[in-house]
Amino acid sequence: MWREVVLAWRCNVTDLTAAVIPGVLASAAAWRAYALPLAELPWVLAKALVYFWLILCVHTLSNQASGVAEDQVNKPWRPIPAGLMTARGAWVRWGLAVAAFLLAGALMGILAWTVLWVAMVGLRTYRGLMRHWYVKNPAIVVGAWALLAAGWQIAGPLTPRAWPWVAAGTAYWLVGFVEDLRDVPGDRRCGRRTLPMAVGQWPVRLVAACALAALPVAAAWLTRDVAAAGWWVWAAVLAGGCWWVALRLTVLRTARQDAATYQLYA
Repeated sequence: MWREVVLAWRCNVTDLTAAVIPGVLASAAAWRAYALPLAELPWVLAKALVYFWLILCVHTLSNQASGVAEDQVNKPWRPIPAGLMTARGAWVRWGLAVAAFLLAGALMGILAWTVLWVAMVGLRTYRGLMRHWYVKNPAIVVGAWALLAAGWQIAGPLTPRAWPWVAAGTAYWLVGFVEDLRDVPGDRRCGRRTLPMAVGQWPVRLVAACALAALPVAAAWLTRDVAAAGWWVWAAVLAGGCWWVALRLTVLRTARQDAATYQLYA
């Protein structure tokens, strides 16, 4: 059992910031927005942690089982290239994770979002479609929508008040293709066609940097009527984070630096 815990951690650790953390934060935000009792917060967070750990397992096991050649170059410490797990073993674990994930979604009343996530992962994996940027990048956006909507609904209903926040969080992932900058060497070796390889790294870097530079300005304008205490603090944190990532995209450009930049972005 401890070995399974270690394998799961090694499969998922680099993607916690892209799935578990935003999902749990979405659930906490919904708890706060609906002014639920404090006693309900631990239960909301516990459900969110279970659900988003499973959502990540469904993604990473499928991605790593079908991308062994890429990981041998880009991420040799992952369980399969490190010799700790076979691709077949990953597929077996993926089947178990999907079953547990669907059960969790049904019990939490968010089965529709759960099915959408599984379908998105299946589409990306089928016949290597995730090798192409025009499949992978839209799937990232769809996945972000399903993840954030599920996170909100774990704590409360998806009322009209919720949708602007789900949409805003999803829009942030429109430049999720910055992930591909770190993996160009392995992707080129394995015949992947990610966006940096299709249009070049500099257009991708500049588009993402400009979008991230503009995002805090747009967010500040859209929430200018918010009277909550500390609004300027949060606006400054958002601006500092986005501008730092934008600067890194244009200045720090080695594979290792791009990997760290993606973690900061996520």
